[in-house]
Formats: sequence, C-alpha cells, structure tokens
Amino acid sequence: DWYAAVFLSADEEPAVVFFIPALSVDEMKDAIDESFYFTSKDDIGIYSENEEAIDEVQAHLDDRTSESIGSVASEQIKQMMMASHISVAVNLVSVKETYSAELAEAREEMMEGIREGLEDAPEVPGVKLDWLPALMEGLADKVTIAVEDAQAYVVALTLAKSGVRLEEYLEFADSSRSAAFLAKYPAGDVKVMSKLPARQLGYGSVSKSLGKLTAWGMSLVPKIVELEEEQAAEWEKAEKSLAQIDFGASAQSFALGNLDSGLIRAVAVAQVSPADKFRSTLENVSAAMNGVEFPGMTQEMEYTKDHAEIDGTPVDLIVTRQQMDEGEQFGGLQEQINQVMYGGDGMEA
Repeated sequence: DWYAAVFLSADEEPAVVFFIPALSVDEMKDAIDESFYFTSKDDIGIYSENEEAIDEVQAHLDDRTSESIGSVASEQIKQMMMASHISVAVNLVSVKETYSAELAEAREEMMEGIREGLEDAPEVPGVKLDWLPALMEGLADKVTIAVEDAQAYVVALTLAKSGVRLEEYLEFADSSRSAAFLAKYPAGDVKVMSKLPARQLGYGSVSKSLGKLTAWGMSLVPKIVELEEEQAAEWEKAEKSLAQIDFGASAQSFALGNLDSGLIRAVAVAQVSPADKFRSTLENVSAAMNGVEFPGMTQEMEYTKDHAEIDGTPVDLIVTRQQMDEGEQFGGLQEQINQVMYGGDGMEA
C-alpha cells in the first residue's frame, strides 16, 4: 500500500510526504530525485520536498509516546481506508485549526453576500420574498454548526468485477449537535423500493419519514405565494391534515418518454397511514393551488377522486396545467418546457 500525508500550514503551501514500500530502501533513496529529503522506517521509504515535514515525521518515529493516525482515527474511517483501492481522508479538526481565521472570514463574507443578494433581488409579482432573509441566515447558521462539529471526511473508491463502489463518510464529534441530530434518523430497510418498475434510468430512496420536511415545505407556501381567501383556507386544511399522517420510507425512479407525450416518466412510492387522509390532503392541496397566478402564467390543478381502479385499488388523478399569458416572454418559454417535459395534456399524477 502506498500512502501520502499532507501537512498544513497557515502561512505556507501544504507539504506532501510519501510513504512507499520498497524492496530496498537504500536503492530507493539513491533512485529518487535529489530535490527530495529522505528517511525510512523498516521497508517503507519516506520522502518529501519539504525538509520540515520530513523532520516532523522522523520526530514522530523516534518518539514512542507520539500518537499515530491509527490510534486516533475511528474504526469506520480505518475500515473504509483499508478495504478500498483508493481513499482520501481529511482531518477536519486540523484544517479548522490551521485555517481558523480564513474560515471565520469566509462565513462573514457568505452572510454579507446573502444579505446583498436579497437586497438586490427584483420584485416578482405574485411572489413574496420577505421570509427569505431569515431562512437563508438560518441555513447559514446550520452550515456553520456542521462545520464546527465535523471531525473527518473520507472518500473511498473500490473496484470490483461487477462495478465500481464510491463511498463518502463525514464524521462528527460524538457529543456534538450534528451527531445528536443524525442519531434521530438511523438507517433502515427500504422495502418499498421493490415496488418500483424495472429498467428505469435512475432510482433513489429515503429510509425514514419525510413528514417533518414535507410539513416545513408546506408551511413556506403561504409565505411565498399570494393565495386568495378560499385558497388559503384549503391550504390550511391540507397542513392540518398532513399533521395527522404518519410517513414511512419512500422510493423514486425515473425514465425518459418522448417529446410528444412528455419526456419525464417518474414513479414515487411512499408508506403513508392512513391512506385516505393522505388522499384528502392531496385534494386540499389541489384546490389551494388551482388558480394560483405566477409571473406570465396561471396554474390549474384538477383532482379526480376514484378516477380508475387497478386490481381492486382505487386510483385518483391529479392533472396540473399552466396557462401562459399571451405576449409574456417567460410564459412562452415555460409553455415550451412544459410541452417537452409533460406533453400537451399537462402533468398527470
């Protein structure tokens, strides 16, 4: 196995040290370029163009009390590195300590950029944006917390006869806020994946409930879109109904159709209970979104309950259409996009 270690410095370029096994470390020393500084340990040749980095490695080898990466890295990280063909591990604690000033400055620049971008954003008729600053600053705070809590990052590539496996792993401190949040959502089986059709272009799944995320997304709609009184009432019903639904795992797939009847063919399967409550929630959503006006277009949503029956199971139909305003450049472009994506009859679900 070949290894390379990167030593960081706030004031200088990072130094790279190579750890390469050799049949003869003496012959390796004679063979490498004179620009490299060299040392060795057993049958491992160690060299770098940075003398201070080699001195640091040598001091570590000479000090029996010095901790190695193997003694401080987690079992998950060591397992990923040892079981892969190519891997890169980043000590994020060292990165944050070395570049603390730059990271603090980057956060301030990010926040300032968000504020300036929102201040310069043009007004869009029918769309409210006054909620956005608080949301963006909240997201920036969450990102900051994740950066503060992160300890290590690993990406590993493994080659096999049947394919290539690429894994990524971001590790947080055990007692951190990020670790506590992730502990609430352990991975589980996604049996609903087996209900998706075969020979699709892509598949995806979520093993845990998206109920809270869905509820949060729905809470944003009245803040973004100007709803009429009746539409707002229907949306409020949908939000209250959603709170009474238990969501489980979900899975999605997609395939390509054709330009005449619609390019996108997507399938989504989710565990929801009770199903009747979920159906009534979709009916409320359709009623609330029917007639909503956006720049250059008006949206129509039609919900048909018990549209068909398949193997004894009632099937509802939701059709979404977007009526474009004449003479509106945006509307004309959107109409062409909708024709390509969904076909002339609108988006059917």
